[in-house]
Amino acid sequence: MNLINGILLRVRMDMGTQASSRQPKPLPDARPPRIAISFLAPGIMKTVFALLLGVQFTTEGAEQIFVANTSAGTIGQYTPLGAVINTALVSGLAGPEGIVVDGDGYIYVADTDANRVGKYTISGAVVNRSLIVGLNSPWALALDGKGRLFVANYGGRTIGIYSTTGELIKAVPLPGFDYQTGIAVNDAGDLFIGNYGIPTTWIGSIAKYKTSGEPVNAALIPGLKWNWGLACDRNGNLFMAQNLPPGRITEYTAFGEVVNAFNSGLGAPTAIALDGIGNLFVADDWGGVIAEYTTTGAIVNGALIAGLQHPRGVTVGVPPRSVQLSGGDRTAYIGSTTKFTAECAGSAPFSHQWFLNGTNPVSGTTIDSCFELANLQTNDCGAYTVVISNVFGASTSEPVMLNVIPPVEHRTVPGIKLTGEAESVLNLDCASTLTPLPDWSALDTIYLTNAP
Repeated sequence: MNLINGILLRVRMDMGTQASSRQPKPLPDARPPRIAISFLAPGIMKTVFALLLGVQFTTEGAEQIFVANTSAGTIGQYTPLGAVINTALVSGLAGPEGIVVDGDGYIYVADTDANRVGKYTISGAVVNRSLIVGLNSPWALALDGKGRLFVANYGGRTIGIYSTTGELIKAVPLPGFDYQTGIAVNDAGDLFIGNYGIPTTWIGSIAKYKTSGEPVNAALIPGLKWNWGLACDRNGNLFMAQNLPPGRITEYTAFGEVVNAFNSGLGAPTAIALDGIGNLFVADDWGGVIAEYTTTGAIVNGALIAGLQHPRGVTVGVPPRSVQLSGGDRTAYIGSTTKFTAECAGSAPFSHQWFLNGTNPVSGTTIDSCFELANLQTNDCGAYTVVISNVFGASTSEPVMLNVIPPVEHRTVPGIKLTGEAESVLNLDCASTLTPLPDWSALDTIYLTNAP
């Protein structure tokens, strides 16, 4: 077998006629339990390490649902099962429409008829009823997890980008827009804006901008009547509530392609919230309820929260869930650098604490969800985990194993000969460079059916 000069190879051998090292990893349950989610480490070695080191892979905490009860001028607080915590957590509002909550425990409310945005704690304390003023019927709100608050100024034909302390970052004019009733952002930096349409026809569209304010497509999804609430999932897909009776929910890709649509039991939906683990909460203005669905459209509870007075805003505070460390197990050389990156669902912002072998806090360079260890030594070997937390709870990741070894000499060779036992499988991978985290690509798979 002739090799291109400079290509590095590795051989992985699996015994048995059915062996394969490229089995897809099983996906998690679409609806995991909400109160205590336990994750089993993949593979026997990780399970043994977890038992020996006392590492527990759990999520602790529970989401909270907040509802803008528009006609009553209140914000209600509820459990994920719909039980009342406080029907008037915040009161004295003037027709509130949009509402969002962050992981630090603050609620932002579009106090629409008062032309302002207010800020409150999740316990109902007033931070600033007039955090942002001088607006013209602020309608919908969104947070991007980077400390930026987006405000759809219904009567002003603008989107305002603010800090969470109320400072204006940028005002984005919307030429050709009529009324903005929906706004959503995804992790890729896309900003979606719902244009309700002109009063004669109410035919509108959904526009796509960047979260920095630059337009991408002013009519990404055209020809929509009475489109209202918008929300994005972890995959970047967009969910839209169409208010015309009977209402419906439509899911789109970030490029405007229809994925799914459903309308079971909906009257006039006005707002949508997602919890990041497959659940969709819809404010139904006509029915006076918050209904719960799966993101595929199956009804979980058509009246999860009932007896409301024109609910037009809903948001969910979610503890960190489904924590993953990208890159997986790795081997690195003494003196080199390695980086761990954590991902999770839930309400940002998050706090991160990193541990070695379960209980030993480790120090390094931490920037947001990235943790870097430089000048690695053999005492850095072990199982690394991260605990991610917000005001709603905390979650611990599965361990990632780090092995630190002396540098290995690299040599290129003109060829290689592979041998193996009968009925085994040899997987040949290649990489252009052997860094601490090489990018291995499959080169060939050889099935040995005869003698070695």
